[in-house]
Amino acid sequence: LNVELDKMRLFQKDLERRLQDESKRNEQLEETLEAREREWFLRFEELEREIKRLGGVVRAEENKNKSLVDQIRKKDQDIQGMLKKKYDHESAGGRPSVRNIRAESQRAFPANSAYSKSPEANAHQSPDHHLRLLGSAEKVRERNTRHLLMDFFGL
Repeated sequence: LNVELDKMRLFQKDLERRLQDESKRNEQLEETLEAREREWFLRFEELEREIKRLGGVVRAEENKNKSLVDQIRKKDQDIQGMLKKKYDHESAGGRPSVRNIRAESQRAFPANSAYSKSPEANAHQSPDHHLRLLGSAEKVRERNTRHLLMDFFGL
């Protein structure tokens, strides 16, 4: 009977020790779980702050891009307006267009005149002859200067 009682006490002590070990292991697991939950919660909050910060950066970049696109569109409209104004001015009689220059040269040098379009026919004519046909040398220089200035200023 004593032997059985001793066996039972040993069995009970073994069970108590196992229960204590298992309790300690459960407590450690719970502590680990809580620590990891805190870490993940902190990481989650950090990521939320990062998302908000980057959302602000994205909105700022989008606004900047919109502003740049608007500036480009305005500059493009300005350039188109300037070109339109230039060509409207040219066609209105300001600076002669290519067609006007050709018509003017045909009036100045008709086909039946002494000035011929073939280079062979004009090869033996002096520069003075050409200047006389075009007008005085000073008028030619003045006209060339005027055209260069109008080109430069976009008129």
